[in-house]
Amino acid sequence: MRRFRDRLEGGYRVVRIRRLKRLTFLFFGIMILVVGSLMMYTYGLRWDPFFVPLDIFLTVTLVLLIVLSGVNFFFRNLEITYNTRDSQKYLMAKNSQRAGLVIIVVCIFVSIIVFAPFTANSASAILSVDGRESVGGVGEWNVKNFENQDRLGLFKSEWAEVEPSIGRVGVQLCKKADFAADDFCDDPLFDRTASPTDPARVTIPEEGYEQLSLIVTGQTGPTAFDFRIERGPAPILVGIQPLIICVVFIVMNAIWIVYLRPVRRRYAT
Repeated sequence: MRRFRDRLEGGYRVVRIRRLKRLTFLFFGIMILVVGSLMMYTYGLRWDPFFVPLDIFLTVTLVLLIVLSGVNFFFRNLEITYNTRDSQKYLMAKNSQRAGLVIIVVCIFVSIIVFAPFTANSASAILSVDGRESVGGVGEWNVKNFENQDRLGLFKSEWAEVEPSIGRVGVQLCKKADFAADDFCDDPLFDRTASPTDPARVTIPEEGYEQLSLIVTGQTGPTAFDFRIERGPAPILVGIQPLIICVVFIVMNAIWIVYLRPVRRRYAT
């Protein structure tokens, strides 16, 4: 009778633990939405023109998922501890180890993809714009319109460069609305002269969403010029940032698997 009462009490504890775990997961889900929305608003979220910086939301989500993984390990350990059936303890430990192993394999695969130079170089080659254009006489201009980032914040313009073949050209970067108002850049973000031996390169501002104009003006007569607008994925998609997050997930799950080994062996019979 006492053994039956202990099992019943243990079952109630496990039910309460699982209920608390579901509430905690719900709390973290709401936190992801609230904190992610606040961060997106801080980084320029707006509806006219439409711009939703999903890269910021993705960063917040991944960081909170790391915390949530640690919370999940805590509750899972409580479930195993307070479960009264050895067979269930064994299965819970076994399934948790398998889940951790799957996460490790997925993270290793993702790490290889996001950190490989081939990935970033291929994305840059696809997204970037380059070519050769020309301007006429002195004072004539050629305009290239582009965005500092797409409307979801997943692909960003990093820099623009202009190199004339002969003579000199003026290079200006300004907001598209500023130049379109009167065919003149009243408040340029960048303004300098470029020559064959001194090409002009400008770093594109990343704050918020902006439609920009790259204006090349002839200063010494007709000339051709090479230009390139370098674009690439957001830092959270490739490079060191996603690699660090993957490594954290790998380390956490590896520790969890090692921690469960003696538990699984204890109840294997």
